[in-house]
Amino acid sequence: MTDSEIIEKKSAIRRRIQASLAHELPDSEVSERIISFLKKILPTGVIIGAFKSRPDEPDLEALYADKNYQFAFSRIESSALEFYIPQVSHAFGLNSFGIPEPIQDRSKKIILEAMKAILVPGIAFDRNGVRLGRGEGFYDRTLVHFTGLKIGIGMVGQMTNDDLPRASHDVVMDMVVTDKFIYRRFDS
Repeated sequence: MTDSEIIEKKSAIRRRIQASLAHELPDSEVSERIISFLKKILPTGVIIGAFKSRPDEPDLEALYADKNYQFAFSRIESSALEFYIPQVSHAFGLNSFGIPEPIQDRSKKIILEAMKAILVPGIAFDRNGVRLGRGEGFYDRTLVHFTGLKIGIGMVGQMTNDDLPRASHDVVMDMVVTDKFIYRRFDS
């Protein structure tokens, strides 16, 4: 499959899944179940990469408030993501995509190697750990250099039994956490 065919197929799948989930925004119960699963697998005493949720993504704020964990949040810089630990209560602002991200002078920058795991949002995931994102490639460009645990986060309706198209630059998740189960890849 050529790169343009992969891009076209990804776009079609992205539209289909977003349309099917348009009436199924994650509610507090879905978010609570995902957080419960995450608490079973996330290590304590280490820095974990995280994201601030969009309205169509599970809300992980209750997890982020848990003092047993330390989170560094993603911020778009140039063509990849950098991670910051907020240092004050009003440390977030909206980026050009409308997503909350850390404000640099109110947060401490963390190098990628300092994190043991990164939580990764997605539109869809398959049983091989392939992730379909929003199409900008920020996570793929960042995660290609990350050696820690890559954890996809989504609702069970975002898991597909069909193999998702994968380009050579797409980074595969080590596990996917949904509101119904934790899926671990065993081939890595």
